[in-house]
Amino acid sequence: MELLKSSLQTFLNAMTATDKTMYPVSSRNPQDFLNLIDVYLDAVFHPLCIQDPFTFQQEGWRYELDESGQLIYNGVVYNEMKGVYASPDELLITEAHRLMFPDNCYGLESGGHPDSIPDLTYESFVENYKKHYHPTNSKIMLDGEMDIDAVLSKIDSYISEFGRGEILPEIPFQNPVMPEERTISYEISPEEKDMDRVILGRQWKTANFDETEKLLAFGILQKALCGTNESPIKKALLDEGLAEDVDLFSTTGNLENTLELTVWNTTLDKKEKIDETITRVLTEQASGKLDHESLEAILNKAEFKYRERDFGTMPPGLVYGINILYSWIYGGDPLQNICIGDVYQSLREKINKGYFEDLIRETILESNHKASVCLVPSTTIAKEKAKEEREKLDAIWESWTDDEKEDFIVWLKAFKERQGTTDTPENLKTIPKLRVEDIPHEITRIKSQVTNLEIGGGRNVPIVSVPIDTGGITYLDLFFDISHVPLDELAKVTLYTSLLGDIETENYSLEQLKNSIDFNLGSFKTYIGAFNPEGDSNKAKPYAIVSISLMNQKKKEAVSLLDEILNRSKFTDTAYLKNIVQQEYLGAKQSVMSEGHNYAKRRALSTCSVYGAIDEAAHGIMSIDWIKEASDSFAETGAKLCEEFGSLSPQLFDAGKLTIGITGELDMEWLRDMARLLPSGFSAEEASYAPLDISKQAFKIPADTGFAATGICLGTMTPRDRGICTLASQIMTYNYLWNSVRVSGGAYGASMVSTSFGEISSASFRDPQTGRTIEIMRGLGDAIVEFAKSPDAKELLPSFIISTIGRTEPLMTPKLQGTKCIRMYMNDVTWDDLQGHRDAILNARPEDLEAFGLTLSEELKNSDYTVVAGEKQIEDYASLYDEIKSI
Repeated sequence: MELLKSSLQTFLNAMTATDKTMYPVSSRNPQDFLNLIDVYLDAVFHPLCIQDPFTFQQEGWRYELDESGQLIYNGVVYNEMKGVYASPDELLITEAHRLMFPDNCYGLESGGHPDSIPDLTYESFVENYKKHYHPTNSKIMLDGEMDIDAVLSKIDSYISEFGRGEILPEIPFQNPVMPEERTISYEISPEEKDMDRVILGRQWKTANFDETEKLLAFGILQKALCGTNESPIKKALLDEGLAEDVDLFSTTGNLENTLELTVWNTTLDKKEKIDETITRVLTEQASGKLDHESLEAILNKAEFKYRERDFGTMPPGLVYGINILYSWIYGGDPLQNICIGDVYQSLREKINKGYFEDLIRETILESNHKASVCLVPSTTIAKEKAKEEREKLDAIWESWTDDEKEDFIVWLKAFKERQGTTDTPENLKTIPKLRVEDIPHEITRIKSQVTNLEIGGGRNVPIVSVPIDTGGITYLDLFFDISHVPLDELAKVTLYTSLLGDIETENYSLEQLKNSIDFNLGSFKTYIGAFNPEGDSNKAKPYAIVSISLMNQKKKEAVSLLDEILNRSKFTDTAYLKNIVQQEYLGAKQSVMSEGHNYAKRRALSTCSVYGAIDEAAHGIMSIDWIKEASDSFAETGAKLCEEFGSLSPQLFDAGKLTIGITGELDMEWLRDMARLLPSGFSAEEASYAPLDISKQAFKIPADTGFAATGICLGTMTPRDRGICTLASQIMTYNYLWNSVRVSGGAYGASMVSTSFGEISSASFRDPQTGRTIEIMRGLGDAIVEFAKSPDAKELLPSFIISTIGRTEPLMTPKLQGTKCIRMYMNDVTWDDLQGHRDAILNARPEDLEAFGLTLSEELKNSDYTVVAGEKQIEDYASLYDEIKSI
């Protein structure tokens, strides 16, 4: 944690998989990189947690007493995994793996099943560490520009002290198994009790780690067989009314890998028909019906992504390192998964030679290594498990003697006191850190230019161009002002834009359209976003955005596709649209289970600013309400919805309301040709937007943990004020919220985030005590004042300044550099604004933080908040909420 507070790191984390744990770090600063290596090697090879059980009890699990004096379980990982297992797809996959791999580690849960975590003893934890954490059992990968001698010397200073360790046995390959289907229950809300909610899982062993071509081929096949509603498996099951949605996913990165099919929302009486249909379709595909054109298109798109090597803010070297581990740890060629350009060519040559058909036949239809799982919905399973846990804990408490109970109470008091203490200044000084003086004063400015494109009829389109080297790729964003769309219709427009490129057109069937997109474009996406003119979130406007990437030689094809998609998409197939609406609702509900913090945050901010209201209406709980209503009433309203969608394009994609953003080669004639294809002349009165007038709300989900969020808006801020606000957010995330919500409360995480437009939010993740967390979050202003007035503030502040600067300048690919420049223009943010923001952070004083904290404290007194959580978490603090609903 101290590293996150004081480093310029571009990546710092630990990632656990079934058969490996990775500890990646990176930084653009040479000294910071050495510091990170130093601390990480020390943490891995000399951890205090094997000498002192506190960390095990804090991060893993422990007994506690709740407010009523009853014995309970708590712990960060324990609560995290309870949140994970609230998701039915996680239950399905875990159970299938348990059946598929009963004799090796792939049948186990790397994070620990929440029912089993309390069985782990500290002694077993230490024993496991000592067995595995030895240099002999490690792999170390370096990438990038560095002082290699200094880095190797640092590594050697840690590993040279160890003798040769025990060579651990290799992971055994699983002998093929075909166990009987496993049926388990999962929780649904009472509102869903009469709905089709059975979920089926089918898994097959596909390939071993060193079968690179085969693994890549299954990545192509999964999309060819189930990538769209018109793909063979999904289409057959949907057309026969056997399910609401179907997913197919191919795993990689393990010694043994699988193909995983999930059939969503069906009934038990349809199981046999579903399996018959899947077998029939796969047999047909293996016997000559497999669409080779689709295979080649999907392969082309996959190769584009491979050669583009755009990993967002993730350092490429770390991605390469992870891919290296996917073969190296099993004794394979470390470069096996790095240099695979020839594999794409080999697969392309095999498309017409029966290779993919053979894979279907041999690996799926004739498989002797497969498993089936059936999830049956229950409205009572959660209460039954809670009762079992309560009885178990009560029995444990009753089994203790009076002396043991007294000892436990004394221990718990001491444990809580230790949770509230911080590291001593002497301990903190042992961590190597940068100095503020080592940080460059100037921001990194990216060159861009704004021009106008004349498209005839006296019409000019603004263009923001970012002329940087993109390796022959063009990134294009088309922004259409749609501020005439009322707030309550944004959810509908969001669904409409998500369909473009995924629905037939006048000249293409859906499969033909998808093939053409995959053949000619790297990516295509249409969606709804919002921007803040003059940097004011209360002047925000919604935009329909079209984003594409392409090789420069594909510009002609890109224009043709945009014309076809934006001007000629057809919305006449009500059955197809019905399936889409149902799938969107299903996907939204699943998203809430894993990303509830984002939904809670959107909801809380929607009462604070126009931007927040637009974001909530288009992408938040408000949009889920709309899609649910559309799904429930589709039989009555579906035809009308199709009709409305059929007339939307000229209302949204009007050339007179267009702004263009382009990263890479600027070709004005090409852009002119594109803009002239767009309709123009649409006129409508601007809608009136305002923050939402809603109460403090809680939303129930079928889970044991939850998410809490607060939101306020301070309005337009100066660059200096934004800088202080950003710094305060960093301090609170890794100080007050970390200690209060994660350490003491047991949540997996919590953060405070501020934007350039005065919006400030805080949110918790997989939180067992969401009501308590709301109270903590409303004390953020006071906590900032307390920090600023503390005697250690001046000594602690430089570390936070350094890490805040690091967070404001993440690693950026060419695509992200272009995106930053273009969005700065759309929000009226200048490079001088960003320089002022940086100056404020670098020159911040405790008194600046104190003044901000006092302002925040006043605002938080009446702040809005939202909780998305399980029924018990909400009921425990029911008095906090004006309204309680279900999602």
